[in-house]
Amino acid sequence: MEENKRIGFFKRFIISIKDFEKFQDFATEKLSKAIKYFLMLMILFSIILSAVFTYKFYTINSDLKICLNKMPSFQIKNGILSVDSEEKQEFTDIAGTIDKIIIDSNELTDKKIKEYINDIKMYDFAILFLKDKFVVNISSVNNQIEIEYNSLNEDYGLKDIDKQEIITILSNDKIVYVYIIFFIIVTIYMFIIYSLNILLDVILLALVGYAISRIFGVKLKIKPLYIMSIYTLTLPIILNLIYIVLNVFTGFYIKYFRVMYNSVAIIILVAAILLIKSDLIKRQVELIKILEEQEKVKKELQEEKEKKEEEKKEKDKENEEDKNKKKKNSDKNGETHNDELKPEAES
Repeated sequence: MEENKRIGFFKRFIISIKDFEKFQDFATEKLSKAIKYFLMLMILFSIILSAVFTYKFYTINSDLKICLNKMPSFQIKNGILSVDSEEKQEFTDIAGTIDKIIIDSNELTDKKIKEYINDIKMYDFAILFLKDKFVVNISSVNNQIEIEYNSLNEDYGLKDIDKQEIITILSNDKIVYVYIIFFIIVTIYMFIIYSLNILLDVILLALVGYAISRIFGVKLKIKPLYIMSIYTLTLPIILNLIYIVLNVFTGFYIKYFRVMYNSVAIIILVAAILLIKSDLIKRQVELIKILEEQEKVKKELQEEKEKKEEEKKEKDKENEEDKNKKKKNSDKNGETHNDELKPEAES
């Protein structure tokens, strides 16, 4: 337990990937340590993922300019998008990397917005511009990236901006500033969304682990199972990161990746539970051996005690016999002496 306190983040990271037998050591720690590890893991995950998307944004700069040139004039002012057309604008196959763009700055019902979002879900890379926000769909990311224009104003001072200004920024040195803003926004967004989703996965995995532990006869409580589930998800998270990177740069797609993600997590947790059971059985065997050895020693001590008591009884018996023998001899000698004195008394 004391040794675990000195284990740093990266060592825990390595253990979580390949040393499943040590999960039971983590399970005895405070929950706060597991949460701290989880948050650091999600920060690292979000930074790497954001760097990938920022680089992708950098590589499609020329495609974005092509898209913008095909769009009608627009302006974002005080967090609201206005377009020089009241009709919905839709563009497909605009450039090599962007599959679809939908623009609709009208007041829309929730149902209509949901229809648009479901529409862009059908594409690997698509963008939906609404009155107060824009939504980016990337097929490898489980959750679409949704950013309100107001957040750009409040956090980065982009209060008023129009089509021509964006084209100008993409064409000059100010693009670096855009990349930085994009990186920060995506990092924060990824951290919040993925942290919430994976925490939900942790809860569900802990419940599954609770049922599995009962099946295998290992009565684990929810808290250690929750802690173990956090470390269990390390490898699936890394696999998810690798999959997203491959998808972004090569278009590689796995239809049932989510099923594989959950399966890997459950397999690791089952392995950890079985290792705990094996360790418990090993300890029980060792305990039985210790108890047998103690019983053996106790029996030997009892036999030795009985032997000593028997020897003492034999010795006491011998002493008693010697005493009786001496007494008889003494009595006999006394009688002989009296017989010798009797004639003298008579004469």
